[in-house]
Amino acid sequence: MRLLYNRQLMLDTAIEAASAAGKLLRKNFGSTLNVNLATQHDIKLELDEQAQQVITASFSRISRPLHSRRRSGDGQSERGRAVGG
Repeated sequence: MRLLYNRQLMLDTAIEAASAAGKLLRKNFGSTLNVNLATQHDIKLELDEQAQQVITASFSRISRPLHSRRRSGDGQSERGRAVGG
């Protein structure tokens, strides 16, 4: 099953998500960092997880409409538009 997607929408969302996560990181620069998980080769900071949540939320907002436009058997999307490619 092929999904319709809009490359420009995805690019704009990626830029918006990165900017929002960067803003969060800059806001907390120099503050005390809380370690959520420390292994031999990695440290997972609370701030890292917050930034990840910001990014994930950005893409979640556009993934629902994208998944609702799945291609049906007749070459039409579920919303009635022709599917290219």
